[in-house]
Order: sequence, then C-alpha cells, then structure tokens
Amino acid sequence: MVGIVALFYNNSVPGLQKQLADLQFQYIDEVISSLHVHLMHNQTMEVILVQGPARKMQLIADEMTSRRGVTLGKMHLIAALIPQLHPFIDGAKQPQGAAS
Repeated sequence: MVGIVALFYNNSVPGLQKQLADLQFQYIDEVISSLHVHLMHNQTMEVILVQGPARKMQLIADEMTSRRGVTLGKMHLIAALIPQLHPFIDGAKQPQGAAS
C-alpha cells in the first residue's frame, strides 16, 4: 500500500515536533518523505508519504495522530507501490563502470 498521513498540530506543544520526527525515523523503511507548512496561530500542517503493509501504515498513523497536540490526523491509502529508486539485491551485478 502507498498513502499519506495528514496531520494538523499545535507546534507550541513542547516536544511534539521532535516526537513526530522521531517516529518518522523509527519507521524509516515505511516513511518515504514528509512536508510540513507552518500556518497561523501556532498551527502546522504535515503530510507524510508512506509505503508498506496496511496494518503497519495504520499503526504509524495511530502513533502520530494520538500525540498530545495533534488536532486532526487522517490517513489515506491506495493499493499501489512506489518503484524502488535503488534496489539492493544480494549478488546483484554492479552497474557498468562501477568499481568492485
């Protein structure tokens, strides 16, 4: 599955931004990218692109949306995959011109 977790949160809550960043790092295999925008009145909108099994995506979204200071959180998933940019396969041939 691929999808987004959309969050709106109060950025004046102590430690909240660090907690959200730490969760993204904790799930680095599933979190592809994120974008946050500062809004008026200490509000932040953050959109996090995720990929993986649906149950894992739900776990990640639940951990993020249940944090104190998150005022709204939604997850949207679709059955699709983002192609790998740099596949790591054991025993794969190196690209031409690459040093061994």
